Amino acid sequence: MFVLSSMQPDAARREKGRSKPDRVFRHSLIGLLALSTALAARPDQAALLPDGLLLRGIDGQVAFDIDLQAWFFESRTVLSDPRSTVPKGVKLQLLPSGALDSLQIDLGQRTRSDYRLWAKTTLYEGKNYLFVHHYLPLAPMEPTQSSELGGESPRNGTHVPVDNLGIPIAIEQRRAAKKRVERPSVASAKARKPNTLMLDRVGYLVQREGHLTFTLDGLGLQLQTRQLSLLPCRLLTRMQKEQRASLTPVHFRIAGLITEYQGHDYLMVQRAAQVHDYGNFGR
Repeated sequence: MFVLSSMQPDAARREKGRSKPDRVFRHSLIGLLALSTALAARPDQAALLPDGLLLRGIDGQVAFDIDLQAWFFESRTVLSDPRSTVPKGVKLQLLPSGALDSLQIDLGQRTRSDYRLWAKTTLYEGKNYLFVHHYLPLAPMEPTQSSELGGESPRNGTHVPVDNLGIPIAIEQRRAAKKRVERPSVASAKARKPNTLMLDRVGYLVQREGHLTFTLDGLGLQLQTRQLSLLPCRLLTRMQKEQRASLTPVHFRIAGLITEYQGHDYLMVQRAAQVHDYGNFGR
């Protein structure tokens, strides 16, 4: 009893001497954990939309970023699905597609870059993209620019102004007003090549000039190889992961959508399965 009572003050003093720095450390650690939890739960944190979400009739503005050399869409509405919500004003990069190629032509004829898009979202390396299927312009077309009219009318009015072709301005204006030639539509300005489906084709990933491509494989047949630039999506992430885990080129049997943008073919992979050839498929 005496020994126990004599040890208690010493133990209390030792505990008291150790508890102060420990207490400060514990409090600091708890504060950091609480701060990180609060930051992770911030409601204004940018969310990501799932891969493959169909967005129908979203309004916004299309613009080209000179620094990134890419087209972006700034939505004027909230983009959401049951699991995530992206506030309005967020800029999403537009992927190459036939619809985007046509939109750029139409953009040159509009007073503003306001459009309504029908698109599908993709998710790649923590970033959302938009693959446009269809668009509707919301801005009016620019007024038709009349040809520059030359000649000056003196104040006394004795000279009839004429244009560079020698036609009096008054006659030229009446003739132009009578014709009322409308601007050609986008369809007539450039015939857009429709998207095509690629089904049950085997190939492998190739890094080419800084871009990831899908090279079709003839599986031993003497066929001309074709390379398609791959568009970023969730399936591409999985294909790259499987390729990094292998020491040899991995063959994939894929299905996807081929779209043409500025004369180049791009592939949006929609289904991919690894082909196990056991070394009996030569190239």
